[in-house]
Amino acid sequence: MTWLFLDETRRLRTCWRFVLFGFGFLFVQIVVSLVVGVGFVVYLIATGDSPNGLLVDPKLLEKWTIPLQIIAAVPMTLGTLGCVLICRRYLDRRSIWSLGLGRPKRGFATCLTVGFMAGFGPVVFVIGLLLLVGGLKWTGFSGSLQTVLLIPTFVVMAFFEEILCRGYLLQNLIDVRRPWFGVIFTSLVFWLLHGLNPAAWSSPLIGLNLFGAGVTLALAYRVGGNIWFPTAMHFGWNLAQGVVFEVPVSGLHTDGLIDVRLAEGASVWLTGGDFGMEGSALTTLAEIWLSVLLGGLLLKSPRQLSGEADVFID
Repeated sequence: MTWLFLDETRRLRTCWRFVLFGFGFLFVQIVVSLVVGVGFVVYLIATGDSPNGLLVDPKLLEKWTIPLQIIAAVPMTLGTLGCVLICRRYLDRRSIWSLGLGRPKRGFATCLTVGFMAGFGPVVFVIGLLLLVGGLKWTGFSGSLQTVLLIPTFVVMAFFEEILCRGYLLQNLIDVRRPWFGVIFTSLVFWLLHGLNPAAWSSPLIGLNLFGAGVTLALAYRVGGNIWFPTAMHFGWNLAQGVVFEVPVSGLHTDGLIDVRLAEGASVWLTGGDFGMEGSALTTLAEIWLSVLLGGLLLKSPRQLSGEADVFID
C-alpha cells in the first residue's frame, strides 16, 4: 500500500503533499483573519461603534473591506510564504530557489518592466475603450491615503497569489511532468480564490475571465522563468484598475485617482457590472491576446514547454 502514498523516490506523492499544504494554507488564513478581525472589533468598541452594526448595515462592512485587506496583506503573505518554503523544503525535498525566487533573467521577454506593462497596458486599453463607447463615464479626479497604501498592498498581494498558485502549485506539477495540467489546475484555484468576492457569481464571464487570468499568469511564469515576471504583470493589472482608475478590482471598490462610473443602462457583458472590468467581454479578448502572445514565446523554448527541467536560476 505504500505506493499509494509514496513515489519511486520514497517521497510523498504530489496529491498528498497538496493536501498537507492546503491544511497549512487554510491555517494561516484562519489565524490571520481571526487576529485582524478581533483587532477590528476591539477598535470599533474603543471608538464607540457597535460591532453589531456590521450585521445590520452591509455598506458599513463594505467600507472597511479595503482597509482590513491593507492591514492583513503583509501578515497573510508572510504566513503563506512561510508555509510554501517549509513544504517546498521538507515535503517536496526541493530547493526554495526552484520556486522561481532567484534573480530575474535578462532579456526583453522576461524584463520586469515588460511584465508590468503587459498587465498595465491591456487594462488601460479596455477602460479607455469602455469610456469611448459609453460603457463607463468619467466623473473627475480624487485620491486619498488609501490610494497611496494600495500601491504596496497590490505588490504584496500580487506576490501572495503568484507564490501560491504559480510558485508552489504549478511548479510542483511541472516537477512531475504535468505542466499543462498544472496550468489548468492552478487557473481553477486562482478562480476559486476570488469566488467569495462581491458579485463574483453575477455573470458567467467573471468566472471565465478569472480562469483566463490564471492561464495568462501561468504562461507568464513559464516564459519568465521566475516568480517576478507574473508578479509584475499581476501588479500592473491591479494598479491600473484600483489606483490609476477607480474601477473595482475583482469586485472590491477602491479609491483611485481617475474616477469612472458605470454608465446608466450599460450592458453588464460589456462593462463587467459591479465586479468591474474583469467581468467584461473586452477583458476576455485581452486575455486571449496575451495568452496567445505568451504561448508563442513558450513554444520557442522546448524545455520550458515540456517541463523537462527547472527553468529557474539561482
